Amino acid sequence: MSSQVTIKILDGDSKGATYVFSEPIECKVGRAPDCTIKVSETIGNADISRYHCYFDIDPPYVWLRDLDSTNGTFINGRKIGRSKDLLELVHHGDTVRVGKIELFVEIDDHPTDRVTSQI
Repeated sequence: MSSQVTIKILDGDSKGATYVFSEPIECKVGRAPDCTIKVSETIGNADISRYHCYFDIDPPYVWLRDLDSTNGTFINGRKIGRSKDLLELVHHGDTVRVGKIELFVEIDDHPTDRVTSQI
């Protein structure tokens, strides 16, 4: 049985973009070109740092770390700590806000266990 983590962008220029992870990864979020979840360099995203935060994903577990961003990172409206040693556990259904962009996190513990039948 495998697990899967899905991160969806809910607003902004990349609204609707979906990222699916089934293997461990450190997923950076920001304006830098090498970020896994790259936010455009538009004026509307000026409040998002080049390397804003990252998700440490090891399905079904997801942790979030702020990378000393200027404007902070939020889980369900709560600002998380800025210490490079602080990881916050993210749960299924949580929203993460970076700047004006909100990300929705889905954690599916058993995506391959679903059986669909057609008659």
